[in-house]
Amino acid sequence: MTSTRSCSLVRVHLLALAVAARKGLDPDTPRNLTRAVVLEPAR
Repeated sequence: MTSTRSCSLVRVHLLALAVAARKGLDPDTPRNLTRAVVLEPAR
């Protein structure tokens, strides 16, 4: 059952990459990432 879920996850990931490429977006630099991630200073 776990391998089926993993296979589905891979398929969805590839689909998302294809959709991003078709829209001309770069999946490695998502929009608004700086708003979603809060970095703490190093101690």
